[in-house]
Amino acid sequence: MKRLFIICLFFLFVFPLKIRAYSVTGHEIFSEITFKEKGKLLVNMSTSEIDQGYYYLRKPKFMGWKHYYFNMKEEATYVGEVLFAKSNRSRDPIKIDYKYKDTNTNERSVTYGGSLSGKFKKKIKGIDAEVNAKIEGSIKNVTSNQTIEETSFSVTIMPNTRMIFRETGDCLVTNGVSKYYILGITFNKGEWEYIDIVTRYYELFEEEIA
Repeated sequence: MKRLFIICLFFLFVFPLKIRAYSVTGHEIFSEITFKEKGKLLVNMSTSEIDQGYYYLRKPKFMGWKHYYFNMKEEATYVGEVLFAKSNRSRDPIKIDYKYKDTNTNERSVTYGGSLSGKFKKKIKGIDAEVNAKIEGSIKNVTSNQTIEETSFSVTIMPNTRMIFRETGDCLVTNGVSKYYILGITFNKGEWEYIDIVTRYYELFEEEIA
């Protein structure tokens, strides 16, 4: 029993479990991703679709990484973080004064699976350069997160109404599968996806409370 316990601890340290918060898009900072033309998120792909990507990597490489791309900088729109939400279940209107200051927004979200570890995030930069070269650098520039944005407004929330203030905009989706070979033997493999924010703006809307 003691030996079994030690073996279990060994595998936990060598192959740590990746526990992620559930998100319908696979990315915590995006609640919705809608492609403008073609495209598919990893979270929406079937096992057979993922396996098809690995099939294209079936020819081993002597040493290093091989990648297969499902999507390369595909244009999409996103719905991001809900910054403010207020419901009015009373009989009287409610007036709200709201002020929001954004000083540290994300411009890229990365997710990965299989046996890929957190170190794979560093590899994304190399993949990104390869993707840009393949599409001849025709993509839009990614917005910087160094600017400080301040938004304020006053709104009246009517009875049985919910007011929502959220972030939305345009983004680029790139995803695929990768294998790492040593002497022609697969030592690491997994699927990955990164989403770049291109434009960012704020949306205020109301909805009736059911």
